[in-house]
Amino acid sequence: MDPHVRLSQRPRLPELAEGRYGRLFPELPGDAAGADDLLRYGAAAGPLESRDSGHGLGDDNPRIAAGWPFFGQLIAHDITHDRAPLQEREDLAALQNFRTPRLDLECLYGGGPTGQPYLYDRRDADKLLVGVSNSPVGDLPRNQQGVALVGDARNDTHLFISQLHLAFLHFHNRVVERVRTHGIKPDLVFERATQLVRWHYQWIVVHERGRCWSRAPRSVSSRVGRSFRSSSPMRRIALAMPKSGVPTTSMRSCKASRCSRTWWACAP
Repeated sequence: MDPHVRLSQRPRLPELAEGRYGRLFPELPGDAAGADDLLRYGAAAGPLESRDSGHGLGDDNPRIAAGWPFFGQLIAHDITHDRAPLQEREDLAALQNFRTPRLDLECLYGGGPTGQPYLYDRRDADKLLVGVSNSPVGDLPRNQQGVALVGDARNDTHLFISQLHLAFLHFHNRVVERVRTHGIKPDLVFERATQLVRWHYQWIVVHERGRCWSRAPRSVSSRVGRSFRSSSPMRRIALAMPKSGVPTTSMRSCKASRCSRTWWACAP
């Protein structure tokens, strides 16, 4: 089957067991805060902005670079999408996740060139469409009203996330060009390029972003800390990954696994 078509025929999460939301710590009692409490917490100069709590709750974490929260937002958009309207009380059993928690960059590729053709370059269907701007790196593709044509509209809610999405657009297109220089059959270029982009993305999540999850925050109790580590999101995501998984050898060469070919030319 054409890989461009296969991408648009994946099962929707509501049909799968993993398509439901849950709580990170279901055994702990919930906070019975009302709407007024939440508004007070989020107010300017409120508790969430306080740096004089005496518990280190407002301190910056020197171990985590400032850009990781935005990358974490991209991950969230990739593995979760709740389309239900916000309510004061939510029934978790009724909420559905319209994303696959497999780190497959669905927020970037959408339904593929067949399912969502407006995300792709009509002159080269293996490449993602990049918009035009005054900047040499371009912009997200947009319609005449300035609405971004992306796999997830949330990736255009602010400058940081939109530029991160743009970086992935350019990265995919560069990978397509690189794959072609290695003699890959034309009908396999798109499939190989998406696989390599996902592998790089998954490697970053596991080996770089995963470090941010590996230690419990200082402000939580030891009991919650143990629960945090044992139920790490990366542990759950790994169970939902495709069998192809993430390359454990070098991203530059797979000679360590007794293969003389570079990873660009390796078969899926």
